[in-house]
Amino acid sequence: MGLSMPQPAPAPSTGSTTTSAGAPSTSGARSPARSPWIGGPWLDLCLILGVPLFLLPLILLAPGRPDVQELILYLGAFGALGHHLPGMLRAYGDRALFQRFRARLIVAPIFLMAVCVGFSVSGLGGIVLATFLWTTWHTLMQIFGFARIYDAKWNAGRAPGAVFAAERWTGRLDQLLCIAWIGAPLVWSDSRVGYALELYYRCGLSHLPTAALDGARHLWLAATLVVSVLFLAQLVWSWSRGLRPSVLKLSFFAASFGFWWFCMVEVEHIVAGVALFDVFHDVQYLAIVWLFQRSRAEQAAADGGVTGFTRFLFLRSGALRGVFVGLYAALVVGYGSLGYFTGLVSSELVRQVLLGVLAASALFHFYLDGFIWKVRESGTRASLDLPGDPAAPARPWRWTQHAWKWAFFVLPVAWFAHAERALAQDSDREPARWRAWIAEAAPQSAEALTGLGVELAAAGDLARATEFHRRATELKPGAPEPHNNLGVALRLAGDAAAARAEFETALRLRPTYARAHGHLANLLMQQGEPVLAEEHFRAAARHDPRYADARANLALLLSARGDLPAALELLREALAIDPDHRAALNNLAWTLATTSRAELRSPREAVELARRLDQLTGHGLPQALDTLAAAEAACGRFELATDIAGRAAALAREQGKPELAEQIASRLDGYRAGREVRRP
Repeated sequence: MGLSMPQPAPAPSTGSTTTSAGAPSTSGARSPARSPWIGGPWLDLCLILGVPLFLLPLILLAPGRPDVQELILYLGAFGALGHHLPGMLRAYGDRALFQRFRARLIVAPIFLMAVCVGFSVSGLGGIVLATFLWTTWHTLMQIFGFARIYDAKWNAGRAPGAVFAAERWTGRLDQLLCIAWIGAPLVWSDSRVGYALELYYRCGLSHLPTAALDGARHLWLAATLVVSVLFLAQLVWSWSRGLRPSVLKLSFFAASFGFWWFCMVEVEHIVAGVALFDVFHDVQYLAIVWLFQRSRAEQAAADGGVTGFTRFLFLRSGALRGVFVGLYAALVVGYGSLGYFTGLVSSELVRQVLLGVLAASALFHFYLDGFIWKVRESGTRASLDLPGDPAAPARPWRWTQHAWKWAFFVLPVAWFAHAERALAQDSDREPARWRAWIAEAAPQSAEALTGLGVELAAAGDLARATEFHRRATELKPGAPEPHNNLGVALRLAGDAAAARAEFETALRLRPTYARAHGHLANLLMQQGEPVLAEEHFRAAARHDPRYADARANLALLLSARGDLPAALELLREALAIDPDHRAALNNLAWTLATTSRAELRSPREAVELARRLDQLTGHGLPQALDTLAAAEAACGRFELATDIAGRAAALAREQGKPELAEQIASRLDGYRAGREVRRP
């Protein structure tokens, strides 16, 4: 959230005393004027400190309930995007804040959107790595911010001298503790290390030796221990001076660090773990923003310091308050749903643009939280019912400092883009190689092992691929992805029975797993079970609207059954999703050129599709040339069809495909005689 408070904020208190030498008094007298809670006992316990307890039923049910796992993923996805909106409402709904930061609130979103959309459309993944790093920093800074608020409220009625003596290093120790304990689970978990390394190597960055990584991981854990000991020593020292630490802050640390560790280390599914903590993070954020905005709207009601919409949404009390809380939640859910609808867009270009916009939304949210919620600002403190901080007056923003901070984003992202473009030209950095580096550095990561297995299977090394996939299923027997990938390797190796068992296991673990439905359907087609195969093809298309393979393969099944209109519709849907889908291009062109049903024939369209396929394949695929020859013949250009078919037959023989060469040669004789290819 970016709530940062480097130094404590004591308020002068009548009755505070110091010794004649200026030493602080150890009197811990408190004033009852301010509550130590942010929103009150029940609100804090339900929406800030105790959120993990409310998530406990989902956590307990998730391992055996695929539907609960899906619910967690949906909640995390909606919340992760939806909670960006309240910060934007604050930034653009507070007139004084907008006037103060007008330039950056106009320029920053445009710049971030241009960068993110550019990366997304270009197929570069560097922005994902940058977002991952910024997300981690954002998470720990939200925890740090809440901790400092609790400290400030706890010490609001104490003598300034006493607080300063006890709190001189507490702010820095709190921040170091957050950095240490947020980073520790990430370096401890092989799954998280493997995920971070995958993002790193996808950008084309240099190899990190496993020994160096292991050393860095042990060093981080040692540093975490040292920081924790120093933090505890500070608590003991403060207590010995008669200044009790904030119980609420300590409880908040325990809840946050404990739940973060559980989500990052204990939850098998990486995305589910992140989604669980996102729910915790988002509920806290939405609660404190609601409280803050209500207070700000009340303060600005007289002078018009906020926009009319902010007053409308937040300046309500009594019976109507619940209605407007619901409206606030509905706006958040509506904004969060934008990510879901992005997956339904058929145009790949539009989809990539929208994905870039969503990435820009996340980065802009992180950016906003870095300055609009600073606790040392007097306006922020007033809205959070914190005492004034005479030691930290509001200061005008220094543009040199702002530019320096932007350099920490711009320079790494530019470096990532350059490295990733260079990677595409480096034949020694194929995915199988860097995936082997990841598997070596994170040997207990099922994701790393199965990722390497996929690359080995694609390279034809099925024995080693199967070995790595089996190890992945042993590490995470409850995760569906390793079982699905093992099934693919076993099917390629010719073990259909074992492959079918793995696909069925994956679907038992996640019934909505579209890829497993598709792979099982293909296997069932080979085994002569078209009815059951059709069910799984349709399930695959239903659960993943962008799964072009499922539609193209279902079209083959329906075509074989004689349902050509439905098959053609599915092929067109597949091409709408992926305009370069080779099988869909070939099968649609072939059907349009050779069908005997006049109402379905379209030779000219068939020629266009076949020519496009031939260009995509570099004029080196005999099947594409065969289809193009049939399409040209359907247009009456038999001499051209004869020439193309001759080249296709010769190419098939060169590639060691004698059966295909004979089939093309038989059609070649027909073209010479002026006959088209006709199929029922």
